[in-house]
Amino acid sequence: MKMFIYILLILTTVWNSENHVATVENDKFPLIGIWISEDNQTRGITKCNIQYKNGHFIVHVWASCSPQDCDWGEKASDQEKNDIEKFNFIWDHEFAERDMVFELIAGKLKITTTTSFKDNSDRPTRTKVEYFVKQTDRL
Repeated sequence: MKMFIYILLILTTVWNSENHVATVENDKFPLIGIWISEDNQTRGITKCNIQYKNGHFIVHVWASCSPQDCDWGEKASDQEKNDIEKFNFIWDHEFAERDMVFELIAGKLKITTTTSFKDNSDRPTRTKVEYFVKQTDRL
């Protein structure tokens, strides 16, 4: 019985310390979390999940598609980031290249996407700005 209580105590301590680390990281890196578009009718990005691991931001993006959102997958920032409230990277979709800037402004995530088309369609480069709110519930 003593062994069971000892193991339970160790597991509780480990669980609490892991949750404390996650809370500290969320406080230190306010961009970490799941962000949902303010525009529920958007034809752009609908949701993104931002993590911070080993000095790099890792972003998973979903965009508006039918019948369900398109999963763009994950992308990691190319270099270590010192700025914890703004970063960017280029997302290559073969037919187009998207330079995406992620920044925190007044508690909201602002994503500025500049799309340059590479498919010889003669479409002009375009820039789109979208705003997101942090999801507070767990999925």
